[in-house]
Amino acid sequence: MIRKFLKDIIPKSFYAYLLLLFFFLYVTNAPETLNASLYFRDVEMTGDEYRDLLHVILYYKEICKNELSEESIEEKWIGPKNTELFSNAFTDKDVFLELRKKNILNRKNLQEMTEMMEKAWSRYDGEKMCTISFNYDGYEFKFPYYPDDKIRYLK
Repeated sequence: MIRKFLKDIIPKSFYAYLLLLFFFLYVTNAPETLNASLYFRDVEMTGDEYRDLLHVILYYKEICKNELSEESIEEKWIGPKNTELFSNAFTDKDVFLELRKKNILNRKNLQEMTEMMEKAWSRYDGEKMCTISFNYDGYEFKFPYYPDDKIRYLK
């Protein structure tokens, strides 16, 4: 009697469990999130790099407010010069535009990153700027970050 009960119940619930697990992993993008690693690093900055960061922040704010079309983003592209502060996702025009087309650097994600950069810019102590770096969907992202921010994941 117990054997018959187990034969009837376990296989059905096991497959249902696998289906729910697959659905959860698919919807939440859990494999990439679980494999993500965050790295923090302090970078020394000069006055020119500090001003460059402000120009980049203002440019990203324009993009987030939809004041720039995709064509004008390409024409007016402003890339940060400091590779210690930014990864090639931001410094390389082609990679940046590719990430925009793939919707990885969509308006919402870019806006959240810009808010973190702006907070780091406003709280800069004149010596070192903290950066955060992580990999997402095969791309490395590195940008200025103020350590007391909550870490938000790209969606």
